[in-house]
Amino acid sequence: MTLLYLLNEATVLTQADQTVTISMFGPILLNLLSNLELERKKSERVYLMCDALISSLKTRFGGFYKHFSIEIDNCKVKINTNANTSCLYDDPLFLMSAVVDGRFKFQWINECTLLSDLTKTDIISTIKQCLIKASIKLNS
Repeated sequence: MTLLYLLNEATVLTQADQTVTISMFGPILLNLLSNLELERKKSERVYLMCDALISSLKTRFGGFYKHFSIEIDNCKVKINTNANTSCLYDDPLFLMSAVVDGRFKFQWINECTLLSDLTKTDIISTIKQCLIKASIKLNS
């Protein structure tokens, strides 16, 4: 039941009519993967279902997850790679948009249980550099 709740919550948040959703993209994807990984470890009964959902997320959004050094090829359930849209989500814009949104800032990265402290520090530094480059580009 928890799995369905997680997916429903992500769907409702990203389909909101009067909310900026691009800034929610990163926090939702990272939180969804983190929660699915936790659920997968809790019970043998939901392991394969979680694995399939994780594999689907990594296949579709692998470009985003690569920013966090998250392995994208480690699931037992394999998804059709012809449907791979991974490269569409490797743009740093998906990281920066959440950080400049006052609802998230860097909190969504710092609270992620999937990431080591070193990875968190590296990604925060990378995002700051991307924001500086974008600011310089806008001002020139």
